[in-house]
Amino acid sequence: MLKVQNVCKTFNAGTINEKRALVNVDLHLAPGDFVTVIGGNGAGKSTLMNMIAGVYPIDSPGGWQLIGKTPVRMYDPDRAEPILPKAGEYIKFYSITQAEFDAIAAQEAAGTYECKRHPRKEGGQ
Repeated sequence: MLKVQNVCKTFNAGTINEKRALVNVDLHLAPGDFVTVIGGNGAGKSTLMNMIAGVYPIDSPGGWQLIGKTPVRMYDPDRAEPILPKAGEYIKFYSITQAEFDAIAAQEAAGTYECKRHPRKEGGQ
């Protein structure tokens, strides 16, 4: 499963060369879906793929869910630190039970969940 919601990307923002490559893009793929992305030069095909892969940061508070879902919001404007992952950190997804999901979701709702941090190792590994 892949779910991309409300994704925006602008290159050279605020300059004479500003280019809005993606504006509020949504994409929902179910397991087993096969998709071909077609568009003219400059349509945003590569930008979208690079954003899904994490090569380009996403400008908007939208984002993506890959394979499953997480009970933790990666972006929450009401949180002291609105964006959980910090530059240079890894995001590690792993399977959890429904009971673990529910417990984390309750902690997240109460504002008591503490995200485990995985700093980047030397050499970018």
